Amino acid sequence: MRKIFRGISFYLLILIIIILVVEVIGKDVEQVKEIDVTELIELLDRGQVASVETLGNKVQGTLKDKTKFETILPDEIRYTFYSDYLKKAVDNKEIRYGGLAEPERPWILEALPTIVTILMVIIFLFIIMQQSQGGGNRVMSFGKSKAKVHNKMKVKG
Repeated sequence: MRKIFRGISFYLLILIIIILVVEVIGKDVEQVKEIDVTELIELLDRGQVASVETLGNKVQGTLKDKTKFETILPDEIRYTFYSDYLKKAVDNKEIRYGGLAEPERPWILEALPTIVTILMVIIFLFIIMQQSQGGGNRVMSFGKSKAKVHNKMKVKG
């Protein structure tokens, strides 16, 4: 049992559990209805859409009954969706239209490859240094010869 607490795997397991708990608890519970493009066009024609926001091929919005919806536009309709289905309603101020900003990646995700590389180099150097310390600690002490010069001259005569 004591070996479990010494290893890094125990602490890694605790960290993973904490991350999972935060992810589960931290999620918004707001319900978003997923609809397809055909249903969205029908809702627009009936005037049941209050607002629409787009980000790339993703369309989010709110219906007049305060229900939030989301749909993905295929490439065939993506570039003409506004001009074909929204322009007239937006011009008549029947629908609020806006765009969403692209979500920014957290700085830690940007720095993660560098951090992992540095940690790998440090671990590699640590392992090399630990292995080189074996064998009486003489591997890294080259040039420090322990040889002694003996001057014993015998004269025969």
